[in-house]
Amino acid sequence: MTLKKESYKGKVFHGTKDNQTLPASIGNELLCILGLSDYSSFTAHSVKQPLTDSSVPNGPLSLGTKDLVNQYHVQPLYDKGAAGAGQTIGIVTLADFNTDDAYTYWQKAGINVKKNRITKTNVDGGSGWDGYDETSLDVEQSGALAPQADIHVFIGRTRIQDLPMHLQRQSMKTRQSRSRLAG
Repeated sequence: MTLKKESYKGKVFHGTKDNQTLPASIGNELLCILGLSDYSSFTAHSVKQPLTDSSVPNGPLSLGTKDLVNQYHVQPLYDKGAAGAGQTIGIVTLADFNTDDAYTYWQKAGINVKKNRITKTNVDGGSGWDGYDETSLDVEQSGALAPQADIHVFIGRTRIQDLPMHLQRQSMKTRQSRSRLAG
């Protein structure tokens, strides 16, 4: 897959029309691949303000966890006791983030989460902080919807086309480590 620089309605962005493929050794473990474009039709005009009431989100298009639970019909899962226990959410990103931000978000929103649930793995040397807010949002929202799940964040460099190869290597290392622990 090759990401290309494109232009649409005066906006320059990166994206691909290529079909995504992954090595079979990790392909069976993934549900989907998202985020292979940085196109957005929105322009940010927001000013960050401190959260004063954890039940009411601030800003344009602000959705709290309760909004997402309602929108995606998650409540029936919670009613059956499904809150992510024994599961791991995998997030692949091109920007680092501060884990304390996620724990502070969950605490201020009144969400009781599993402790020490976030693992960060730098892929191919990791990345910088440009885009940390998007990574933080991904971790905070997915973690809020599945408060007892572990979260494994893979942080890579800006060559997204190399990520499948690096993820395969990481998956092999993880499997080798698990088999040493089990054996």
